[in-house]
Amino acid sequence: MRKIFLLLLFSFGLFICQAQFIPNPTYGRADKRGAFDSTLFIPTGCGTPVGIASLRSVNRKQAAKYYDTCAGKEYTFNPKDSSWKETGGSTLYTQDIVINGPSGTKVGVLGNGDTIKASGKTVDEVLQMIAIKAVSPNYISPTVSISASPFPGSFERGTNIGTITFSRTFNQNDAGASTGDTYSKFTGSWNNIVGNTDAITSLNSTVTYRVTTSYAQGPCKNNNIGQQDCNGRIQSGSVVSGNISYTPFDKRYWGFSSSITPSNSTILSLTQDNNGSTGSLSLSNITPSGSQHFVYFTRGTVNSVTVNGFPATESFTITTYSVTNFVGFTSTYTYLYSKNPQVGTISSIVIN
Repeated sequence: MRKIFLLLLFSFGLFICQAQFIPNPTYGRADKRGAFDSTLFIPTGCGTPVGIASLRSVNRKQAAKYYDTCAGKEYTFNPKDSSWKETGGSTLYTQDIVINGPSGTKVGVLGNGDTIKASGKTVDEVLQMIAIKAVSPNYISPTVSISASPFPGSFERGTNIGTITFSRTFNQNDAGASTGDTYSKFTGSWNNIVGNTDAITSLNSTVTYRVTTSYAQGPCKNNNIGQQDCNGRIQSGSVVSGNISYTPFDKRYWGFSSSITPSNSTILSLTQDNNGSTGSLSLSNITPSGSQHFVYFTRGTVNSVTVNGFPATESFTITTYSVTNFVGFTSTYTYLYSKNPQVGTISSIVIN
């Protein structure tokens, strides 16, 4: 009977002891003992904890846990120096790793002697570097183009073009910013000009221009796995544009004249085109006004004449003549004229 009484007394005491643990919903209560049902709850927040101020614990001389919900990292508080240390979620490597093994060693896509740039990276990031071969970025060199006003092109010989103002378009691409421009002029050799203007008062030969633009070193870019890779980086230097030119042309003149020594105004009133350097000419069904000589003025060379399909060079005189063009420039022309006046339509005349 006594044994039964003692057993009941022990069971009642055990019930009392277990009933003494009462869940407390308040934050920061310090208990010497505790019981936990399924889950341990610790302080959470968004961001890295800073110093002891992040603690609300009654006893700040004890260690603590904290979980950063934004970064998914866990921290432990050291009461000895009041510091927080990351303890889980994203451990970082402190140095790079050089693959150093026997010949033929492979670590993922990397080979013996390759460097895994692991310093400051997480385990996940390092695994990605091993799984994906790093490919250096493509660095694009800068370019520059030149333009001018008046616009370059062909002008009648002797034209006064006047002051030419140059500008350029610099495409920096992966280089640094431009640091200066130098415009140059070619008239047999390249010579730099001062500033960005020049003048042509009488265009008698082709004048060509270009610009050289200097630039600074460009920045490094990231490779395909997000690492900075300076292999192929654009160094400081200069780039040269293409050329623009002002080119003279001569007109040629043909038709009929009452005199074999026509006045300059008569010559300028004849039919004309801008192919003054060409000697060859083919015409069909041309008719004089009364009795007139056929005349032709060109800067090209004339060797023969065919009229209505028959050789007729001996019926023409080939000589030279001074012609002053519309802009006042005087040149020596090849001059061809018929020895006899023409009174009817010429079906065909071919000059070579």
